[in-house]
Amino acid sequence: MSTEPPVESKPTDAPFAFAGLLVRQLHFQELPINKLEPTEAPKGSTRIKVEMEFAVRIPDDGSFGDVRAKAKVTGDISKPYLVRVDIVGRFSSRSGNRDELAQFCRRSGPVILFPFVRSHVHQLTTNGRLGPILLDLMNLQSVIADDAWREGSERAKDQTQDAAEQSPDRP
Repeated sequence: MSTEPPVESKPTDAPFAFAGLLVRQLHFQELPINKLEPTEAPKGSTRIKVEMEFAVRIPDDGSFGDVRAKAKVTGDISKPYLVRVDIVGRFSSRSGNRDELAQFCRRSGPVILFPFVRSHVHQLTTNGRLGPILLDLMNLQSVIADDAWREGSERAKDQTQDAAEQSPDRP
């Protein structure tokens, strides 16, 4: 048995912090099969179309940044679902440097928010008649290039997992 004292957690001196999450919209709908496009998914798998959109808003003082993640997930005939998730993550900055915060929000915001999107999609579809959808993990930093963000509007659109195969064995 160890007699070492418990390790105290100390506040970090990280330049940025995840300050909070706002869920703007959660939508689940089972689609009529005749409204879906036919797919050629391998037997026993589901083709999932995922459309993601990210936007960043930072006030002039650079004290915080809001990253909005919108996802539209459409299943195929085996899981004829339409799921929409719209969330906003707020990030704070110790330095107040607007440009550094903007860069952090563009590069790291989508990576931090995607697990929340993935979780909401899974939770919304868990009670669906045909079983849940669990989105595959993906490297968003490699998918969203810095030049994908337009100056001014600070938006990036990406079809991150168009027709990605999902295994029915996944929980």
